[in-house]
Amino acid sequence: MKKETAKVKYAEQSKCRAPLPLHGTAKGEARSTEGRASVLALESAKGQISTEFVITIMILFLMFSAIVFVSIQQKENLDFSSKKIKAKTLLEKTARAVDGIYLAGNGSQTLITKEFDFELEFEENSLKVKYGQGQFVSAGLLTKRIIFVSKNDAGEIRIKNFDGVIEVEEL
Repeated sequence: MKKETAKVKYAEQSKCRAPLPLHGTAKGEARSTEGRASVLALESAKGQISTEFVITIMILFLMFSAIVFVSIQQKENLDFSSKKIKAKTLLEKTARAVDGIYLAGNGSQTLITKEFDFELEFEENSLKVKYGQGQFVSAGLLTKRIIFVSKNDAGEIRIKNFDGVIEVEEL
């Protein structure tokens, strides 16, 4: 019984924080062992903080990289969509002009501005506007009788009706 009560008393005493004993140094100075323990704990905490900082920086870098990647993809999609819209605008403008001149009859003509540098191609009774590698938009035309004279750096297109044959010339 005495041993058990002694253990209980020791356990109760250890719950209380008593000052740590002082140890002498070689010069006779007093030094606490508590200071050394706190220095070790502080060094350990510095290491943990540094590791957490590095991990946080890595996570932020990955998030930033993902945002940059997504924004680059969105910009490419926007550029592609913009080219397609411009090509479709040129297609509709040119197709309307060709059909209008055909319906207006012999001797009629018009001049339209080619605002965008895309390649025009006429096939039977359709018009294609190429705007990328293998990419095009097309529209049907009222006539198959079309003569097309192309110049790559043209800024205007003249469309005229000569006896039912539509002549499209890039100027």
